[in-house]
Order: sequence, then C-alpha cells, then structure tokens
Amino acid sequence: MLSIEGRIKELIEEVCGIAVDEIESLNNLKDDLGLDDLDLVELFMNIETEFGTDMITEEKMADLKTVEDVIEYVKLNKSKDCGY
Repeated sequence: MLSIEGRIKELIEEVCGIAVDEIESLNNLKDDLGLDDLDLVELFMNIETEFGTDMITEEKMADLKTVEDVIEYVKLNKSKDCGY
C-alpha cells in the first residue's frame, strides 16, 4: 500500500502530468507545479474522495500552498476508514 505522501503525489501527477519522482514536498502547487485554480479544485475533489476528508473550502485551499501542506492536512483530516 502507498503512503499518504505517495498517493497524494500520484493524484497530483494525474491532474498536472508531472511525474511522481519529480514532485517534492516543498514544491509550491501553483508556482512550481503549475496547477491553476481548476486543477486545484480537481485535485482537492480527488483528495476528498480518496481520503474521506470533509469538503475542502476555498479558504482552506488558499492555505494549502505546498505539497507538504496538503500531506499534513490529509494526515490530520482523513477518514479513519480510508485505509491509510
């Protein structure tokens, strides 16, 4: 089974096409990985589905700037039943 970090990187790869091995925890989602607002909405919807988090609000999305921010958010907010 993948780690939370590994699965999030896969989800980012699915949205923006950057290979998992090129995605680093300190990468900024917009500046370094080139995700636009629609990409971010798609990414966070996929995260909600995958990890059973509550809906990620626009305000929360604005706070999640790096891959590490997303990983930490998921660790704190994932469903106990999600398998991670």
